[in-house]
Amino acid sequence: MITSTILKAGPGQLVEYLPDLEVERLAMTLVAFANGDGGTIVLGVDANGKPNGSVYPEDVEGVLRRAEMQCRPPVHTGWEQIDLAGASVVAVTVSRTGELHSLADGRVVIRMGTENRPLGGEAIRQLAASKSSGDYEAEAIPGAKRSDLDEEFITEYM
Repeated sequence: MITSTILKAGPGQLVEYLPDLEVERLAMTLVAFANGDGGTIVLGVDANGKPNGSVYPEDVEGVLRRAEMQCRPPVHTGWEQIDLAGASVVAVTVSRTGELHSLADGRVVIRMGTENRPLGGEAIRQLAASKSSGDYEAEAIPGAKRSDLDEEFITEYM
């Protein structure tokens, strides 16, 4: 969900603003977020987070599917429309995955700050090795309840 915090924070490691529905730039950002910690792409806002009125929700699904088709393996997304200051904007969410993603032309990109940067040789191997190790701490345990946890550890962690 788009929150005022996301809009106030501006583009960064986990947020990107795209003023238009550019398939290539959208695909590159999908891959960069999937190769990192995930993120939110806000479509239809300028660099300052202000709606520009150039994105129509009825066009998003087709453009998003074309962008996803450029990702290897496919990047799974979700999106929602938000009315912001009288204009529609769309937030596309990308989750972190355990797979190494690339664009159809073979480029592997990651998110570094506010930029999507291509990786080469050794950096790709390092990213692939870190992806294959799994992120078990982030996975939910089916059937787990709060009462299963040690309150002392939770209090210490917080």
